[in-house]
Amino acid sequence: MMRTIEALSLCVSAGPRQLLDDVSLSALPGETIALVGPNGAGKSTLLRTLAGEIVPSRGRVRLKGRDLRACRADLLARQRAVLPQSVATAFPFTVREIVGMSLDGLGVRTAGAWVEAALAEVDLDGFQDRSIDRLSIGERQRVHFARVLVQLAYGESREGPGLLLLDEPTSSLDLKHQLGVIAAARRRAANGTTVIAVLHDFNLAALFARRVIVLRNGRTIADGPPPQTITDSVLGETFGVFSAVNRVPTGATPFVLPQTAVLTP
Repeated sequence: MMRTIEALSLCVSAGPRQLLDDVSLSALPGETIALVGPNGAGKSTLLRTLAGEIVPSRGRVRLKGRDLRACRADLLARQRAVLPQSVATAFPFTVREIVGMSLDGLGVRTAGAWVEAALAEVDLDGFQDRSIDRLSIGERQRVHFARVLVQLAYGESREGPGLLLLDEPTSSLDLKHQLGVIAAARRRAANGTTVIAVLHDFNLAALFARRVIVLRNGRTIADGPPPQTITDSVLGETFGVFSAVNRVPTGATPFVLPQTAVLTP
C-alpha cells in the first residue's frame, strides 16, 4: 500500500537553532497520528514541513509518492488540507464566506452543500450569515476547522483519500467541541484519510491516535501506539513529570492525571 506521506531525515534550522534534527515519519491511508512534546519541541515545524510550507535544509517529503517540491499548488490543495494554530481574518467576512474560501481558485462552481454539511458537523448550523468578528475565539476556531473540512471533501472527491494536518485544533474549545473535533477527524480516517495532529492534551491524543510521536529538541523520542508512548518513563524524560500515567482497567488506554504527578526540581 502506498504511503500517504513519507518524510526522510528532515532537518530544519533557524539561525543556529536546529528546529528539526533528522526526523523521519511515514503514514498509511487511514492512520491517525498525534504529535506531542514540550513547547519548542518542533511539532508545528514538522507539521508545516509535511504541508510544504517549510522547505527542509536536508531530507525530503513525498506526498502519495510524489516529491513535495514537485507538486503544484493546486495539486497540494486537493491532496492535503491544513489547519494552522491560528488564522488572522482582516475583514468581517461571514461564516459562510470564510468556509467557502477553501475552494477559491479551484474551479468549484458551488460549494453550498459542502459548506452546510461542514458547519453542521462543527455545531455551527445557523451561523452562516454571522460576521466572523462577532464570534468567540472557540467559535472562530470551529469555523476554520469547517473550512478545512470543505477543502478536504472537495480534494478527496477528485483525488481520493488525502492528508489532513491539524495544529492544536482543540486549543480554544470546550470539552464538547474538543471531542467533536476528535470524532470528526476519526470519521475521516475511517474513510481512508491520513490525519496528523499536534496535540498538547495527552488524554485527547490517546483517544484520537493510533500512533503517538513524541518530539523533544527537534528529535523523535518515541513513536508507537499510546500504551507504549504515553508512559511514566517517556513523560519523565520529555517533560520532567513522573507518576502521572494511569490505566483503568490494567492495559487499557492510558490517561494522564496531573494531580498525581511528581515534578523534577
